[in-house]
Amino acid sequence: IHMEGGEPVSPANPDERHLTGQQLCEASRRYAIEQFGLLAKVVLNSWGIQSTGDLGEIVYNMIDAELMKKSSGDRREDFDDVFDFTAAFEEEFEIEQPRETDDA
Repeated sequence: IHMEGGEPVSPANPDERHLTGQQLCEASRRYAIEQFGLLAKVVLNSWGIQSTGDLGEIVYNMIDAELMKKSSGDRREDFDDVFDFTAAFEEEFEIEQPRETDDA
């Protein structure tokens, strides 16, 4: 997948700019966690994104709108079941309760 609009990408070789569907899903997961933290899954779900397949639908709609390009080996199915949303966005975080001390 190659971006068409926006900021130019620096690599001279266009193949170096290519991301697989799996790489794009992982980058999207990391970005969502960076932006929304514990609420990442809730935010994505509120936008109608409940699986990596939904990310693939968005990417291929952008390809249809000529905002992105695909390589000959890219397939829409590359985005299916890349990771489980619950595991990726909820199990990533461990919240520990503070220990009670006997300072009485």
